[in-house]
Amino acid sequence: MGNDFQLLEGKIPKGLGSSNHAKSAPALAGLGEGNIVTVIAYLYFVEDTSKGANSKPSIGETANCKLQLPDSYDYHIGVGFDPALAKQILKNKPKPVFGKPGPIDKTSVVAEMTPHTRLPSGPLFESIHCKGSRSKLLDN
Repeated sequence: MGNDFQLLEGKIPKGLGSSNHAKSAPALAGLGEGNIVTVIAYLYFVEDTSKGANSKPSIGETANCKLQLPDSYDYHIGVGFDPALAKQILKNKPKPVFGKPGPIDKTSVVAEMTPHTRLPSGPLFESIHCKGSRSKLLDN
């Protein structure tokens, strides 16, 4: 399954950027963009994008119009397909280093999740006990 993503990434139209996505929409639709998919993978990480990185506040994501309102952030759910790496993650619980992608970053696929209902306090994923375990993500 992980190789499928690498093959798709190699077919992304040359020059695709944040300002010309609509121009490439037909080509991206041909690659499956917008389709509902099911992925069975290992949970590598969960990131609350409202937290920022390296002790710096979040500046907002381009995908969310760079909004910085309390309810404008989402969660990044990193999944991968390597059982040995998943076992390492479960054992060592590594911390990401912003700007220095490691094996987890380089081999994961990120699903973005925007909660329909925000919790009044505390992060949505206060503790992830299943990091490194095999998970099934459904988008419906």
